[in-house]
Amino acid sequence: MVKSTFLYNAGIWGLSDHEELEVVQQSFLKRALHLPFATPKYSLRMETGSLPLTYDIWKSSWLLKKLANSDDESLLLNAYRELRKVSEAHPEKKISWCLQLEEILASVGLKHLYVRNSPAEIAESTSLVLRKFRQFLVQ
Repeated sequence: MVKSTFLYNAGIWGLSDHEELEVVQQSFLKRALHLPFATPKYSLRMETGSLPLTYDIWKSSWLLKKLANSDDESLLLNAYRELRKVSEAHPEKKISWCLQLEEILASVGLKHLYVRNSPAEIAESTSLVLRKFRQFLVQ
């Protein structure tokens, strides 16, 4: 219940704020389990079996599935194309959803999906991307 409220629409607004969200989650878990504030994140995750919130945020942000089902003139697809252009002209990862997507895909060895610029292909690979991203975060 708390997580669903905490991450409401985080796929849109939380991509660049995942570190701040992570601090809140870690603090909550430490207080709930009566652990010292200095308890390392990795040991807390191992003991609770939790993943970084980044995974949940990205899992909720797969609007590319909607892009894949959009017709060629849809507002959503046109907005995505424009965002790609702006991201290339002004490569500021902190504010660019596209560059953050590229970084995630690169971190799991699937950057070619971003380079091909095919929302349909990325959407078809959603489960593969999330599985690889989960493995990457657990390492």
